[in-house]
Amino acid sequence: MIIDAWAQHPTLRQLQHPMFDSLRRWNRQDLPTEELPVAMTIREMDAAGVAKGLISAWVAPNDTMISNDEVAGFVGEYPDRLVGIGSADIARPMRAVAEIRRCVEELGFKGIRVLPWLWELPPTDRLFYPVYAACCDLGVPFCTQIGHTRPLMPSEVGRPIYLDRVALDFPELVIVAGHIGVPRNSGAVPRRERATGLWHRRVSIAWRLGLPGRC
Repeated sequence: MIIDAWAQHPTLRQLQHPMFDSLRRWNRQDLPTEELPVAMTIREMDAAGVAKGLISAWVAPNDTMISNDEVAGFVGEYPDRLVGIGSADIARPMRAVAEIRRCVEELGFKGIRVLPWLWELPPTDRLFYPVYAACCDLGVPFCTQIGHTRPLMPSEVGRPIYLDRVALDFPELVIVAGHIGVPRNSGAVPRRERATGLWHRRVSIAWRLGLPGRC
C-alpha cells in the first residue's frame, strides 16, 4: 500500500496566496477561480496509485490558509482515503495546545504539522516547544519540513541540524521531516543515524526522501 504522508487539498485562498507565484510560473498553471472539489485530489491519488493521503491544515502568522475544520470536512467526504493532519497558531501557545488537543480528540487527526519557513522561525524557537509537548502528551507525530522551499520564503530555517536539538529535548517525540533534498540531505542523514542509534527506542524520525507518491 502506498501512503502519501505529505499532502493537502488546497483551498482557493491558499492557491491565491502571493508566496506561491513562483510555483505557478514553474507549473504554468492558471489560477483557479473557484474551490476545487475533493474528488480532484482523489483522482490524482488514483492516477499515482496512492491508497491513502495524509492531508494537512495550513496555519500561518495571521492567516489560516486551510483550517482544521476544513480538513475534517475533506476527510469526511472520503474517510477511507484521507487522514487528517492538524496545525495551530504557534504565536498563541495556550490556544495552540488547546487546538491540537481538539484536532486529535475531537476531529480524529493523526498528527500535527507546522512549517518553520511559513513562520520564518527555526524549529528550536520557543514557540514550537508547547506544540512538541502537546504531541508527546497526545501520542501523535510532529510533522515538519526540512530542506529548501519552492514558495517565495526563506529556506534557512529548514536546516536539518535544528532537529538535533529538538530530538534531544523531546526524546519521546516522533518527528516526520519532509521535503529533504540537496543540499540538506547531507546534513539530514547523520541526524537520522544518530536518532536511530544513540536514541534507539526513545525517538523516531521518519525521513521522506522525495519519491513521488511514496514515503
